[in-house]
Amino acid sequence: MTRPSFKFGSISGIIMAVIFLIPFLFMRDSKNLYSYFQVGEIIGYSTMILCLLFVFFGIRSYRDTELGGMISFGRAFSAGLMITFVASLIFGIFTIILYKFISPNLGNEMIEFYKRSIMESGKPQEFINEQLTQMEAQRELFNNSLFQFFTMFSTVFIIGTIIAIISALILKKNNPKTQTA
Repeated sequence: MTRPSFKFGSISGIIMAVIFLIPFLFMRDSKNLYSYFQVGEIIGYSTMILCLLFVFFGIRSYRDTELGGMISFGRAFSAGLMITFVASLIFGIFTIILYKFISPNLGNEMIEFYKRSIMESGKPQEFINEQLTQMEAQRELFNNSLFQFFTMFSTVFIIGTIIAIISALILKKNNPKTQTA
C-alpha cells in the first residue's frame, strides 16, 4: 500500500496547498485582507474535505488494482490512514513554508483579524476585553510555525480519519467464501 498511499496522499496534500495558496496570494493587499480571513475558514475546511476525498479514491484503487476487488474494513481503514498521513504531512510542511517564507507576518495578521471580529461582535464590553486579552496572550503561538504545522497536520489528519472510516465502511468487500451466514 505504500505506493498508492504516497500517490493519493501526495495528490491530496499538494492540491490542498495550492488551493489555499491561490486566494491567499490574490487577496493579500490590505483592503482585501479582512475579507480573505472572513472566508478563509470556510474555504479552508471545504478544501480539506474535498481534497481528502482522495482517501476514498485511494482505498478504492488499492482494493481494485492490488487486492483483486476484495478488502476488509481494517485494511481499507489502514490504507485510508496512510493516505491521510501523507496528505497531512504535506499540508503541514506547506504551513511551515507559508509562515516562515511566504507570509512571515501571517500570525500577527490573523490576531488582528480575530481582534477586529471580537470588537465588532456586539458582545458586552467585559466579554470583549477578556477575549482581546486572550487573543493577545496567544500571539506567540500564532507566530510559531511549528505550532501551526502541528495544528494544520492535526486538523487534516482528524478530518481524513473520519473520511477514512466512512470510506472503509463503504468500500469494504470481503471474500464471499469467508463470510458466514
